[in-house]
Amino acid sequence: MFAEEDMMSIRSSSPLRQGSPLAAAVDGALMLLRCAGPLIAAGAGLIVVGGVLRHAWLVTMGAMLVLMATVHAMRCHVMRGRGAADPDGCCSNVPLPGAGGDRDEDSPGTG
Repeated sequence: MFAEEDMMSIRSSSPLRQGSPLAAAVDGALMLLRCAGPLIAAGAGLIVVGGVLRHAWLVTMGAMLVLMATVHAMRCHVMRGRGAADPDGCCSNVPLPGAGGDRDEDSPGTG
């Protein structure tokens, strides 16, 4: 694998600068995939099956499942950021912004 110095140079040469709109969009997308990825995938599957079968109910339920998963993930992220949610109970695998350190430092056993 890469040495730690190589990884740092890769991260620092990235076009995604911290605080840029593109970085915020990428962080938001990663947060959704980590927290609500399986539900979004299930909803997308219902949408595809409903589209193939031309069944409006399945398409609607799939869209509702995707919407609910997205809203839940965003709500959990905001609540954790405010300190109002249990950090281990709501999307615990998503690091909070400004929590200090790198994302790799959040996992136990690294160092």
